[in-house]
Parts: sequence; C-alpha cells; structure tokens
Amino acid sequence: MEQVEYRPIVACLRPPRVAVAYQARSNWVHSARQAISSLCRVWGGAGATVLPLDDHGAIPQCLLPLLRTFDPDGVAVHARTVADLAVADPGVVDRLVEQFGFEGETRDATWARIASEPVQDEPWDVAAEQVDGWCSPFKGLRQEASAFERAEVDVLHRDGRPGGGLSLLPAATGEIVYTLNLAGVDPFLALAVESRVGALAQGARQGLHVIELPVLDEDLPALVWLAITGEVSPGGWDLHRRYLTTLGLAMTGEPPSALTGASYLAGTPFARTLRGLSKVGTAEPPPTVCVIGDTPEDHALGVLCDRVFHHGAWVPMRLLTEDGQLGRAARLALLHLRWLGAPTAPCWS
Repeated sequence: MEQVEYRPIVACLRPPRVAVAYQARSNWVHSARQAISSLCRVWGGAGATVLPLDDHGAIPQCLLPLLRTFDPDGVAVHARTVADLAVADPGVVDRLVEQFGFEGETRDATWARIASEPVQDEPWDVAAEQVDGWCSPFKGLRQEASAFERAEVDVLHRDGRPGGGLSLLPAATGEIVYTLNLAGVDPFLALAVESRVGALAQGARQGLHVIELPVLDEDLPALVWLAITGEVSPGGWDLHRRYLTTLGLAMTGEPPSALTGASYLAGTPFARTLRGLSKVGTAEPPPTVCVIGDTPEDHALGVLCDRVFHHGAWVPMRLLTEDGQLGRAARLALLHLRWLGAPTAPCWS
C-alpha cells in the first residue's frame, strides 16, 4: 500500500502594489498631499506610489518606464472634494454656498455640509490605456486576464468611505498614531515630510488615538532631515517635549514614557499601513536615488524610486538652494543620504 505523505502548506497574503493618480493642476502640492493621505487608509499604503495626471488625464511619459518596473497590481484615482476646489479658487465657497444653501441655513453650516462632497473628475481612460500598455495585468483569481481594463480603475477617498477593491485598515483597539501639525510649514516641505511618514485626513481618524505633535520654527531643520533621509534627526528635535505639549499640562497619573525617534517612526500613518508585514532585505544594499526638482513629475519620480529601490528621496530644489537654516539642513541631510545604504550609492537629479 502506497504511503501517504503529509507536507505543510503555508499560505500568506501581501498587500497589492498600488499606484494612485491625481490631477496635477496649479495646486498640485495640495493634491499630492491629499492623495498621500488617502493611501494611509490602505493596507500596504507605505509601498504605494502616486502619479500626477496632466490636463489630458495622462501620466507623464518620463514616469512610465519606472512604473513598468514597479508593476502595480492595482490603479486608483484620488477622489477630489468640493473643499479641494476652494484651495485653487477661494471664490468657489461663496458661489456654491449661494447655490446649494437651504433657507435659514447659515453660510458655515452650508459649507460644512457640502465641503466633503466628491467632485466628478474627467474620465480616466487615457491613464488606463497607458497602464495597460506598460504594465502587466494583475491576474489574481482571473488567470486568463491579458489586459488592464478601464473598469478596474478604483476610486480612493481619504475619509471613511469604502475603497473599492483595495483593503482598508480598520482601527485596532487602543491604536496610537502620531501625526504632525504642518499647517504653518512650507507646502513643499510638508509634502516631502508626508511622503515619508504619511498623513491622516480628519475623516479617517475614527477609532484611532491620534496624537498630533505641534511643529515650531525650531523643529524645521529636523523636519528637513526627516523628509530627505527618512530618519529622525539624531539631535535637535525634542519629540518628547512636543508629545507632552500635545497631552496637556493637566495630565494626571504616571507620566508617559519618553517618545523616542524609533517609537515615533513606528507609529506614523504610513508605518500603520505595514501592519502584519515582514521587512525583507536584499543581499546587497540597493542604490540610493535622490531626485531634485520642484515639479509633480520630480516628486512622483522620487516616490517611485523609493518604492522600487527601497531607498529613494525627493528634495525640492527651492529647499536645497535656500540660504538660511533650512537650506543648510537640506544640504547636510543630502550629504548623509549619500552614504546611506551602499558606501558608493549614487545620488542624481
């Protein structure tokens, strides 16, 4: 009688590689930041990338070769809201309040009601055709799939609404997430920081214990270091003091343990999206790639390089050439980045 042999079978899941496209108009930095905040709701969002779209809804040609290497399993478009329209044109507020306000409703109440409503964007057929031409289709359960279809483009919101075919992260009991209050920070620097650590929209915070750390002028060099290197500055950023400020002086009971750089990085919105995943290393350190420039294509290329090589950075030129302390901090961080990973890792723009 033939002997029966039992062998263990291990099944595991990985989050899909996702590319999220956004309309890159004159206020592209705002749109890119919102797209990143939408990625922080998705399992594995820290490994996803963003793609700017031009006025014709097309992905810039310079990004397509590296997008092929990234080979996304899924493509989504970031859903804009009425509030996003007001960023580029503040006059939108008065026009829409007058048009959609109810009788007896105050201006503020009307705006609060309509601000989060999604905006009908242009068709995404051009971007879908580009993805189909450059990337292989994600087969999943459809092993016969041979093309990426327009209907497979998801719409990703940054609030609590469903994410189509993307896996959204539910809040765990007592889960703490650290965010930064970047309201007073230069938008380019804020985008560079959030490209490293992520961001949480107000509508995506339900069930989470969000601790928003204040940012003062004295913290800006440390933010530059974080944006360029992906690390917490070894000196000059008193995270714990910011932490205590957030908790308030009226706190009672045992004082909290010190907030270290490592614990902060482990609790950022992007770090949260890596829940349940193991970090995989390579035998040889990957190259360090630094993209320097102020366009949406520069930013997207830097993020793509980070996702593909696991060691990339985007540095705004306006930050690098600044004469004051931020420019000095940027150049010092860039020098440090040069020696991260392999000793001979290249840095180019």
